[in-house]
Amino acid sequence: MARIRLLRSWQDFAATIFLAAAIPITFWFEIFVVLPEVFPWGSFLNTFHFLAGLFLLYNILGNWIAVMLTDTSLRREIIQPPTDLQAVRDQNWKLCSVCECWAPPRSWHCKTCNVCILKRDHHCLLTSCCIGHRNHRYFMMLLVHLFVATAYSAFYNTYFIWFLHGPEFNTWLSFVQIIFPLAWLLVDTSTTQYYLVIYVIGLLGALFVGVLLFYHTRIILQGAIVAEHEKKIRTYDYGRQRNIENVLGERYQLVWLSPSIKSPLKHDGVHWEVVQTAKDK
Repeated sequence: MARIRLLRSWQDFAATIFLAAAIPITFWFEIFVVLPEVFPWGSFLNTFHFLAGLFLLYNILGNWIAVMLTDTSLRREIIQPPTDLQAVRDQNWKLCSVCECWAPPRSWHCKTCNVCILKRDHHCLLTSCCIGHRNHRYFMMLLVHLFVATAYSAFYNTYFIWFLHGPEFNTWLSFVQIIFPLAWLLVDTSTTQYYLVIYVIGLLGALFVGVLLFYHTRIILQGAIVAEHEKKIRTYDYGRQRNIENVLGERYQLVWLSPSIKSPLKHDGVHWEVVQTAKDK
């Protein structure tokens, strides 16, 4: 298990602390402020949405922590490259002078984490660690549940602010407060302004996470990692289902239910078979 490292860079620290604060504040606002006004306490719909909120919160926190605690580096790995030097070159094995180890194909050193990462996809600011072979599943499920939660809250927050509290917010001043929500807190520290801040953060969060989810889903379906996608490398595209299984595991249909569900990966992350493309034939 890897130790959580929040102080590798100030960007990591700021993004991770922001998410750590935004999750409980938003949950409290949705469950104890918005929900009771939309559906009265004790009603079936109130109970349903309350349980749905708990489900999303559990999966967001569970996958977020799993990303950070799952060691996907080569720190404890003993990996031997092929004995044939030509195979070493053809398969793109690399000798890392910092870690003093052989890095297999699709793996390389992260300057922020200061370690080689197995099938390194990218360094994630929201989790302060790299996304690689072993924690890619948790990262994707974190995005899925974050997007559902932010879109869910954005819908009901819009109804709460503009319909249930229309007279309070339907003013020109409110539009200025929405455009500059955090700056306006220096002038107005009322409950109304805090509601607007949470509302704007939810809207922007849904947009931001939605774009991230779409971007990374496309890459996974192509059987690629971020660097390969940017360079349009498709030499590890094994077909849509196998590409998904290489990230989410054999039980990929169930991993959205809980981060604790076992879903063994179908690849070791080391020995990659190159797929021959039409151009190569």
